[in-house]
Amino acid sequence: MSKEKNAAILLISDDKNIFDTVQTLLKDKWEVKQYKFSELGKDALQGDFIVIIDFDKERIDKEQLGAIIQIKGSFGNLIPVLAILPEKNPQDIFEVLKLGAFDYITRRELNRKLEIKVKEIIRWKWYENRNLQ
Repeated sequence: MSKEKNAAILLISDDKNIFDTVQTLLKDKWEVKQYKFSELGKDALQGDFIVIIDFDKERIDKEQLGAIIQIKGSFGNLIPVLAILPEKNPQDIFEVLKLGAFDYITRRELNRKLEIKVKEIIRWKWYENRNLQ
């Protein structure tokens, strides 16, 4: 399969296992790059991309939630963010959506729903870009 044009996935995660899983699930269609939370900066975020942020159970805190704020603050709402949450905790879901995430999935749903969610984001982004022209 060919990779979809202009769609790169930036995965922000400190967990190598999550990167390996995301890479395996998406590598045939999209380029996947991993960044750790400590590496997050404007230099890493250039071009047309989708951001996936993995929030781990031990560290779903202001530092990790701040990644959404940093991305949205630097690039506006044009950059879609998909959150990977450790579990379906209503408070965590509310927080990531309130801060500007496009959607979320849980780690348990990753294998089943990741590609579907990325395709939804690409359709949304296409629609948004089309209406801006």
